[in-house]
Amino acid sequence: MHYGLTRFAGPLLALVLMGAPVPANANIFDYILWPNAPKWEGAVMPWRYNPTGQPDTVGTDAMLAIINADIAKWEKVCAIHFQYQGTTTAAPTSNDGINVIGWASAKGYDAYTQYWYSNYKFTDVDIRLDPARLTNPTYIEAILNHELGHAVGLDHSDQNESTMFANPYHTYEYQLTLRNDDAAGCAALYGAAATTPVTTPYAFGAAISGATKALTLDAQITIASADLNATGDIYLAFHNGSSWFLNNGAGWMPWTGGALPVYYHGSLTDRTIRVVAGFDATRLTGGSLIVGYGRGEVEMLENGRYSVIYTFP
Repeated sequence: MHYGLTRFAGPLLALVLMGAPVPANANIFDYILWPNAPKWEGAVMPWRYNPTGQPDTVGTDAMLAIINADIAKWEKVCAIHFQYQGTTTAAPTSNDGINVIGWASAKGYDAYTQYWYSNYKFTDVDIRLDPARLTNPTYIEAILNHELGHAVGLDHSDQNESTMFANPYHTYEYQLTLRNDDAAGCAALYGAAATTPVTTPYAFGAAISGATKALTLDAQITIASADLNATGDIYLAFHNGSSWFLNNGAGWMPWTGGALPVYYHGSLTDRTIRVVAGFDATRLTGGSLIVGYGRGEVEMLENGRYSVIYTFP
């Protein structure tokens, strides 16, 4: 079993301490891959998120949105795939076979990535983000973008324009975007992305039949390609005047504030929801039916991913 790790600065000392072979010229960051070039078997990195200790400035849903935004950047430039397996209580600090993105002291750095491998295949990679140093969501996204590069198998680059360059590190804003050398390094391990993904937007609609006194109505939800199969929530609401009602999957309930009841939680896929069938809707005149989805309530509201799909006549 081999061990290695990288900090968000000064990887050479860390590699020496862990006994990993280090290129003779590693001190000037002129290599792309980790020593011995370990990578993920099948080009798939399973991962879990541990929200324990996360700063007050981000919730779990917001963090998952940040992580997935960075993941999309790497999956766009090479044939690596990240497989979300849910949240965990496992610490992002040990060789336990669970790949964790979480919060812990990063030994004086913004973030710290540690990895273990055997037979040139990763067996565990943990990314710890320091909650005392990272509170701004934009900075978290920038640092995590860099750390995911380490997680897929990249060391610091010798190309100044790359996000993986570290001599010195670029600004947070600069590290939000991957460059050609980052893509080349990832492709060296996993190959280039096979095709440019087809992107489709989200959409909401309604299918209606019957008269108002015997109305049948289906809510139609099309998930954006960027969110397809991600874990998230679907919301179904009715609004009339000052009154709100939400459907929690078992039935309608009045809502006067607080967390929104969730109609569905799980893998986000296109779906049709039967709202009413043969229903006398004359009492609902002027009311609006609203549907939406997101990787949580906050993420849905922040991105405006909801819409009125029908107003009762």
